[in-house]
Amino acid sequence: MDVRDVVAALLILFDKKITAQRYILVGENLPYRTHFENLAVAFGQKKPHRPASPFVMGLLWRMEHVRSVLFGTDPLVTKETTHSALSTWKYSNAKAINQLGITFRPIAQSVADFVPFYKRNFLGK
Repeated sequence: MDVRDVVAALLILFDKKITAQRYILVGENLPYRTHFENLAVAFGQKKPHRPASPFVMGLLWRMEHVRSVLFGTDPLVTKETTHSALSTWKYSNAKAINQLGITFRPIAQSVADFVPFYKRNFLGK
C-alpha cells in the first residue's frame, strides 16, 4: 500500500462526490515474509532466512511484554501483532478498481521509492 495511491483514491472520491461507501485500497496481497524480504533487499541487508514459528513468536511477544513493563514503554510486538503475522489474509481491491478506475503501485515500487527517502531523511545517508 502506497500513500500516494490512497491520496489518488481520495481525490477521485472528492471529484465524483462519492460518499457513504467503503473501499479496500490495497495493491497486493503479500505475506509478511515477502514484505520483509523486499525491505531487507532495499536496505542492502540479508533476507530473513528462517521463518518464525508460532512457538518463537509466542515467546517473543511474552518477552516483549515483560520488557515493556520493566522499562515503562510500549511493546514493539504484541500478542495481536504476532497473531496477525502468523495469519493469512486476502483482500480484494476490485470495487476500488471498477468504480474509481484507480490503479495501484506494486509494493516493490513503493519500497524502492521509500527506502532512499528514509535513508536520506532519517538515517543521514
